[in-house]
Amino acid sequence: MNPLNVLIVGKARSIVNWYEYTASAFEESGHTVYQFATNGLGPIDRIRYRQQAHAADYEKNLIQRIQRLLAGKSVDLCLSVSTYWMPQSLLRWVKDSFPRCMNIGWVGDKFTASFKDHAAILDKIYYTDSSFVT
Repeated sequence: MNPLNVLIVGKARSIVNWYEYTASAFEESGHTVYQFATNGLGPIDRIRYRQQAHAADYEKNLIQRIQRLLAGKSVDLCLSVSTYWMPQSLLRWVKDSFPRCMNIGWVGDKFTASFKDHAAILDKIYYTDSSFVT
């Protein structure tokens, strides 16, 4: 398989480290990985973005940040981690900006039908959560 340009979108430093492990796995497999942590990668970023998370222009700031990260780049695959907890506008921007990109969502939390609008933006969704085990 030819190496892909992979975009990983999600929250860094969550309790289960899905974001970090996913990025590492793609890198170790020889793919080019672009990481977009909605809460920032470094400590200063995390403080700044935590403050912005409640601002009226939060989603606009997210879009501007991802635009800077991906300027002049191509994306073949986008994997969004904890998909249902990020703004739809971010998912929509990726889909609109990279129409040939496969957009995959990884959902690991309980969810309701209210997330169907998120799901409609994605090409594939994978669910992993112990709440599905009976």
